[in-house]
Amino acid sequence: MNEEKRDQIRKMIVNAMVILGAVAFAVILVISVVRDGEEEETKKQQVQTDRTVHEYSEKENEEDLEVQGEEEKKETKTVADQFIRAYLSYDDKKPDQKIKEMSQYLSQRMRESWKEPDIPDGVKQAKVKQVEFLPETTQKEGRFFYSVKAQVETVFSDGESEKAWTLHGVAVGREEGRWVIEGVGPIGDAGAEPLELGGKEDE
Repeated sequence: MNEEKRDQIRKMIVNAMVILGAVAFAVILVISVVRDGEEEETKKQQVQTDRTVHEYSEKENEEDLEVQGEEEKKETKTVADQFIRAYLSYDDKKPDQKIKEMSQYLSQRMRESWKEPDIPDGVKQAKVKQVEFLPETTQKEGRFFYSVKAQVETVFSDGESEKAWTLHGVAVGREEGRWVIEGVGPIGDAGAEPLELGGKEDE
């Protein structure tokens, strides 16, 4: 084999190696791009999954809070209703019954400032016939504030009787794991002259 043929063979081998190297590089590049694409897609799917789980959790928390809020509103309304019935009722044959019935709904501070019931002059008996809650309800710092309208039937010592609507603001808060009355007071005319019966207003 002469020198010329050996040069040709050498060139062919070199060219083949260059071509194979280029092909190998191209294959590696394609594999790398595909792998990067798969990793990116996997990351996107993970981010989407995390977002979905987070959104679901947020929605679930919002629903739980909404249910809890409705339950608390129902519980506090019941306390306000029962308290108003005791607060505006009176029987001159059982004068101590009024404060006993009221006390079970009062906060400790209210109980301490409301030791004895006021005895309404000229009233023989008073009884709450209806209780209604006005739409204006406020919730702030764990407390509920209600505008409560009550119809009271009053029998006077002279035998006369009348029905009148009263309107009171009632504040309900939480104390020692239960809902209690933290404040009460008249807030205006409810369609008839309010008739105040017993109970010293909390200052």
